[in-house]
Amino acid sequence: MTEKREQGPGRDMLTEITLAGYLRELLAMPEEPAEKLYNGCEGHKSGTATRAFARYRSLRLRERRLRVQLAETTALLLHAEKNGTEAGAQLRGRYRRTVLELSETVLRRRELERRCRLLESELAKRVIIHRYFTDPDRRLPSWEQTAKELGIAVSGAELARYVNAQLG
Repeated sequence: MTEKREQGPGRDMLTEITLAGYLRELLAMPEEPAEKLYNGCEGHKSGTATRAFARYRSLRLRERRLRVQLAETTALLLHAEKNGTEAGAQLRGRYRRTVLELSETVLRRRELERRCRLLESELAKRVIIHRYFTDPDRRLPSWEQTAKELGIAVSGAELARYVNAQLG
């Protein structure tokens, strides 16, 4: 039986990677000032690199919906073929389209998981796993919340810049 790792505010990044690796990656983060937004507030760009990972949650939900739809279509198709009704041809077409859409969705989801596995930075990998892959039903946390939940001693803006730089 697999153990479920503790999640939430009590979880620390140092339980996932070594102290030397953690410090090396923190020191490698550039100390850039946050850019000024049009209203004078400080902010950061989310970056296009992490947008692909933000789609992971919708892919998971779509995959679930398609699996349910496939099961329902299969049941209707079996019922139609058993009774010899003419709806079977139409249901077979819907079945093929659903299988094709499901396979495309699964491939896109697996590609995102593969991209995450291939990251060189262990810190960026842990942030992406926590932020996007862990519990896809919860609301996407802000970068500040992500840094706080993982116990990373940087601001949310710095963390976002670092992760986007590692992906880009």
